[in-house]
Amino acid sequence: MKLYFVRHGKTVWNLERRFQGMTGDSPLLEESYEQTAILGDYLADTEFKKVIVSPSKRAQDTAKGIIEKNKNPLIIETDKRLYEWKLGNLEGREIEKVTEQFPEQIYAFRNNPAEFDGSIFGAENVSQVITRVKEVVDDLATDPTISPNDNILIVSHGATLTSSIQSLIGTPNDQLRKDGILSNSSLTIVDVKNPDNIELIEWNKIVY
Repeated sequence: MKLYFVRHGKTVWNLERRFQGMTGDSPLLEESYEQTAILGDYLADTEFKKVIVSPSKRAQDTAKGIIEKNKNPLIIETDKRLYEWKLGNLEGREIEKVTEQFPEQIYAFRNNPAEFDGSIFGAENVSQVITRVKEVVDDLATDPTISPNDNILIVSHGATLTSSIQSLIGTPNDQLRKDGILSNSSLTIVDVKNPDNIELIEWNKIVY
């Protein structure tokens, strides 16, 4: 089973450098719809068994832009476990101002999430984020209706996907950001041979 992970397109808050998180949800920029359409063209011939998306509008709009280009009929399923990292009272705040106030914690969040203490902000810790995404993958891997040759499209968020995918392929928690954060409208593909054997095929591919 191959999982095609896509980070949603760039949003207004991405441009303004604000934390979005689980409940913050700003609209996609116009350029993002164009980039998503290009990604949709790139994936047009890929036959997906399922399309599973974060409930956030920015993720759903990204998914719609991809599947409307696909040659196969697809239905979007939403899953709350694919929400962006819950950031509590950081959501909506400007990244630079928060960094001035909490330099060590924001450095940890952006460079070594294992050292980020979410309780300070009413936020999740990295283990909670990784656990919920892994549950989605485990459910898919044990779903009797899904065969080893099936493709699944998953549209979610930068912080959530970066840490979770790295963890899935066996990266230690203190190195989850070793390859940086996934770009907006990027594609990352993994091959799930079984829940404990997941191979990275493509990381952070940009097609626009």
